[in-house]
Amino acid sequence: MTNSALSLSLAVLCAVWIGGPLKAQTFEVEPNDSPSTATGIVSGGTVSAQLINARDIDHFKINVPSSGVLVVSLTGFVSDKSITLLSSSGVVLASYRTGFSAFSQTVATPNAGQYFLRVASTVPYDYTDQYFIRANFQLLTPTIEEPPLAQITALGGSATFSVGASGAPPITYQWRKDGVAIQGATSAKYYLQSAKQTDAGRYSVVVSNLNGAVSSGEVTLSLLDPPKLINLSTLGHLNPDLASGFVIRGAAAKRILARAVGPGLAPFGLSGLVADPVLELFDARGNSLRVNDDWIAADAGVFSSVGAFALPIGSRDSAMVLTLEPGNYIVSARGFRGATGLVLLEIYELP
Repeated sequence: MTNSALSLSLAVLCAVWIGGPLKAQTFEVEPNDSPSTATGIVSGGTVSAQLINARDIDHFKINVPSSGVLVVSLTGFVSDKSITLLSSSGVVLASYRTGFSAFSQTVATPNAGQYFLRVASTVPYDYTDQYFIRANFQLLTPTIEEPPLAQITALGGSATFSVGASGAPPITYQWRKDGVAIQGATSAKYYLQSAKQTDAGRYSVVVSNLNGAVSSGEVTLSLLDPPKLINLSTLGHLNPDLASGFVIRGAAAKRILARAVGPGLAPFGLSGLVADPVLELFDARGNSLRVNDDWIAADAGVFSSVGAFALPIGSRDSAMVLTLEPGNYIVSARGFRGATGLVLLEIYELP
């Protein structure tokens, strides 16, 4: 600029009425026609400036603490101008044209550091054009772009929840289950290994940065019951016994029906049946836990509840209703006093 009166470095603060409440105002420091001599703008403050003629160019600088946005606005005696955002090295990041009216534009600042705003006239008129420029820095609040999805896995299986988010760094994450923060679950992914029944529920994540936080919607983790065998039957000859092993898994006890059927098979046309089978339950170490010789009539309702065929009243077949903790077991059928013959050994899981 050539106007000597405006070549003075002004740092006067005053208050002016700009279509609303009083705002703090700084006068531009002249000359400021290059980035090296740019007038500083404090975020949220207003600078009063002039374009002396159509060839004049004004530069302003503002320091930002992190990636975010600048809300740039021009008011006052506004003619058609161009506004350009420059990086600290002079790279053009964005460019706008104001038109003949007040101007406001949100301009992204991708990194922390110093940025420059260049204001120039786009009309060939040679006159003084006074305006007010304001740049207000704002951090970018987090945005969830890829929300977590519901997961389904089997008991003992694995599941992964993940979220895709953007915003001004640093970004932090906190996963929640049923509204309660999960200790240590503070990354963009949350892994579940060897899922338990208690892991089923509603999951969400809170994404935060210095400017605020946003929570995803809740999604569910559903657990499938593993396939289970509800009935095991073995038909064979006692020599001298017939045994079958089974395993109870999970965290809770289960009710089991075990039967050794000999004479009860006669209605099915089988012959050579053992006349008096004896049923015995062993643990994994071979310790005898229970013995039955002849079933009781009170168990008839239990038979029908799992679809087991009825036994003749007074038959000498054996049956036991058991409540067993998780573990390995063996049921064995033998003939009373060493008798041999054909026997059906059955194991049912009761409801």
